Amino acid sequence: MESLAQVKLALDEGLITVRDYEMAKAAFLRAQQIRSGFEAGLLTAADADFVKKAFTSSLDHLYVSAPIVDLPQPAAVAHSPTPAPAPVPADLQVPALEVAAPACIETEPAVTVAPPTSPSPPTPPPTQAVPSSSPVAKPQTPPRRSPPTAAASLSFGRSVSGVLVAEECVAAFTSLKSKSAHRYIVFKVDQAAGMVVLDEAGEPNASYDTFVDALPEGDCRFAVYDYEYTNDDGCVFNKIVFVMWTPDCSPLKHKMLYASTKDFFRQHLSGVGMEMQVTESDEIEISQMHEKVRDTLTRK
Repeated sequence: MESLAQVKLALDEGLITVRDYEMAKAAFLRAQQIRSGFEAGLLTAADADFVKKAFTSSLDHLYVSAPIVDLPQPAAVAHSPTPAPAPVPADLQVPALEVAAPACIETEPAVTVAPPTSPSPPTPPPTQAVPSSSPVAKPQTPPRRSPPTAAASLSFGRSVSGVLVAEECVAAFTSLKSKSAHRYIVFKVDQAAGMVVLDEAGEPNASYDTFVDALPEGDCRFAVYDYEYTNDDGCVFNKIVFVMWTPDCSPLKHKMLYASTKDFFRQHLSGVGMEMQVTESDEIEISQMHEKVRDTLTRK
């Protein structure tokens, strides 16, 4: 890089032509490319040495080495003009301070104010163009969208596992909770569709054994059951129980999928009273659910 700088200096001093400088510059850049290829392991040392010699010979051909030695001479020539302009600005500064120029500026303030006022009018037009486009941007605001229901908006979310929730699941649960249209509902994760879907919905008068039979022995499921509880005073309570069915014999991959989807899915089921995590058929017996529901009630 130092050699190329010396060649440029020789060009500035008129010791070589522009064509000679371009030739030396091209040879230098070529040498730098070959050097980079050598450092990257793409070229051998012999190739790099060959290019280096070619570059050196090109510099010798341009006789750059001779003028580089004489470069200090132009510095002496450059010093001769520099002392001459140095006193000139010094002399100019002294009269400038002595002349009462500020008084002239104060006496004619209107002349100085006029130039700034002329450029100021062009600046408002761009600012006025911005508000002119603002009315066009107003229709782009989204107040016209009709807000969806809470369940529908949640159904567009995504769980940690990346699984969505089908809106039919929320609709079926709402029917169970508000209309008692079902005794139980079983949900499953459809891996092909990537969402929780409705698997089975029991009739309002379906038995508890029918619900247990709807849970497969070798696979996982989500379920809700509308349990009817009668306390010691004869009062009847309905408690919606969320069941996470993950039998021990189910595939490990399915267990992990349901576990990472459960909390997200439960957010869609507003009104669940309690939760049961079941891994064996003995844990899903009606007596087990009765005790779980009883523990959550104050009036037993």
